[in-house]
Amino acid sequence: MRRIQPHEQALAARLIEGLQRIPGIQIYGITDLARLDQRAPTISLSWAPHQPEALARWLSDRQIFTWHGDHYAPELIRRLGLEERGGTLRIGIAHYNTASEIDLTLEVLADYPGCGRLKDCRAGPYRRRGRDRTGGAAPGAPCATPAHARPSPAGNAMPR
Repeated sequence: MRRIQPHEQALAARLIEGLQRIPGIQIYGITDLARLDQRAPTISLSWAPHQPEALARWLSDRQIFTWHGDHYAPELIRRLGLEERGGTLRIGIAHYNTASEIDLTLEVLADYPGCGRLKDCRAGPYRRRGRDRTGGAAPGAPCATPAHARPSPAGNAMPR
């Protein structure tokens, strides 16, 4: 665990920093990079006016698997005022994930219709690299998604 935690924290920091560059995204939980040891590497967010389920399906269609909903915390979702919007989108990081997968996730989110794009996105580390205009991988571009990740039969974009 001592070797896994620094890796997951570095990926969480990369994801949090990238998400903070996307206008309108609200991250729930600790975002202070100096305190990442106090949180799990799972990021819960909302992005008005987008629905969490629509975001999860968009990401799933691009082989990026996330969760949406109340995550077994309906009272918290009610208190946050997110019940009517469908809860939050959760992006989980594990020891087998890579920095390139985080970057891919941020690129795909930046290409979400109506998102307004990343602040300075094309000048930063999340600019389009080897991707076509729809956000999908360009022919011959390597896929950054683990081979074992597949959408669940229930339709929720959850890795197996």
